[in-house]
Amino acid sequence: METSTILNEVAVDDELKLQLLAGEKTPWIVLLNDKARKRRNVRLNWFETARPIHLGGGKEYDQAEVDKALAELMAAFFSSVSVQALFWQAFRFLQKGLHQTAVIVDRSDCSLLPESKRDYLWLAYVPHQSPHGLVRHTFPLGETERPLVERFLSGDTPWPALELTAQEARKSMAAFPFVRDLAQADPVRWLRPLMLAVAGVLLGFQDGSAGLDCDFSDSIWQAYYGMGRLDPEKAHFFGLDVFLGEMRGLVRLWPYLGSVRYERAFDGLLHLQERGFSRRERFNALIDASGRRQFVVTRLTGDEGALLLSPLRPGPGEKDRILFFPQALYNEISSLNKTIGILDNDFASLQLWRSWRRYRGQKRLDDLFGQVPLFRGMAPTAAGSSGKEE
Repeated sequence: METSTILNEVAVDDELKLQLLAGEKTPWIVLLNDKARKRRNVRLNWFETARPIHLGGGKEYDQAEVDKALAELMAAFFSSVSVQALFWQAFRFLQKGLHQTAVIVDRSDCSLLPESKRDYLWLAYVPHQSPHGLVRHTFPLGETERPLVERFLSGDTPWPALELTAQEARKSMAAFPFVRDLAQADPVRWLRPLMLAVAGVLLGFQDGSAGLDCDFSDSIWQAYYGMGRLDPEKAHFFGLDVFLGEMRGLVRLWPYLGSVRYERAFDGLLHLQERGFSRRERFNALIDASGRRQFVVTRLTGDEGALLLSPLRPGPGEKDRILFFPQALYNEISSLNKTIGILDNDFASLQLWRSWRRYRGQKRLDDLFGQVPLFRGMAPTAAGSSGKEE
């Protein structure tokens, strides 16, 4: 039977209290209304979407009333030495995975990249039985980032690359000096998003791996409780590949995501056509946070680009999702993909949606972790509405 311990308690007012509990899995929140003698146990991801809180007695609390108490709970949680140790263990492990290379052994794959290798930040071309490998980046470089990476690149066949031994090329790039230089040059892109994501996973916020089930988060805590520390070599993490794929997409498309706008509309296709947009591509995909619901994805063009996501079986009153972005942005993403052998637009559309969804979701984490010393000193990750509403 799972046991639990109250880590901290904060009062919202004289009626409602929030308790942060820990057990053998991901921490959770208990909402207590002493006056009405009501209580509710919820995961932290319950607070990602702004919603009123009803807990008996007829009183309603909006998200703003609860956020201050939540932020105090987060600050107390990360003040623990043991939690900080777990955080940095998880961060170093996931940073290594973030910069893991995707290895290509056939020359033809350099011009037509297999689908299983498309979400990586680094590609390593290591021919069969070759003692050497060539590693290149797959992400756009800003003005301050470009010289930090390109000074190590040489040659042009099959692409400008870093020359390493085959053994080095098959490993993560996280420990290489130019990756550390990137983090120092632009920590808002290369450090803070992963820090916030790791903190969110430890607290059970949406991790991108299994919807509301928090499988990835639970597996980290189970490994920690089972061994007294996080030992990735001895643990199995459910949903790790999906989490890393989302984080790679976020970092890769980071320079573009600030110019994306979001709307909701009934009959989104008609809504866009009435505004002069015309359809380009259309396909079906599993794109919601749980990865279980199918959507029709349509890319349109007009005065700007648009991405329409319509649920195949919408719920009552459910609206379509629409992303708007400069057409030049989409052209740049497509051009970037072509240079690494990704020739279809479907991948570009899906990665843009998933990367922007996590980009916006981390604004919520910024709001809640603002009082935590660990996360101070860097600019917020995203602007606009907070939360992970689909």
